[in-house]
Amino acid sequence: MKMNSRIMIIAILAVLFGGVALTTALGLWNTENTRTPARLEKGDAAGAYNPEDIRGSYSFEDVSNLFEIPLDELRTAFGLPEDVDLSVFRTATWNPCTANSLVKTRKSGMAQCNYS
Repeated sequence: MKMNSRIMIIAILAVLFGGVALTTALGLWNTENTRTPARLEKGDAAGAYNPEDIRGSYSFEDVSNLFEIPLDELRTAFGLPEDVDLSVFRTATWNPCTANSLVKTRKSGMAQCNYS
């Protein structure tokens, strides 16, 4: 069966835009992240936010609000200077290793921090 190229283009566009329109109408189309981490399901901390679910798009302010950790404690724990604005500073941009503390292990060849 031969298909006309115009019909093929119309069909592709109808499926593409029709799919977006349908999922939008059903409330399934979501392009925004709520920045809410998953919750722990077991153990003493069941119901609390799971720290393993912190994403690189979270700012330190997001982490502070979600996990109820004061910003000053986060700044100290991560060794960030006072001039860094934690409301916009993303966790993905933070690197705990400085040029002086970065070492490579012989076994894996991967970089690790040397804090001594």
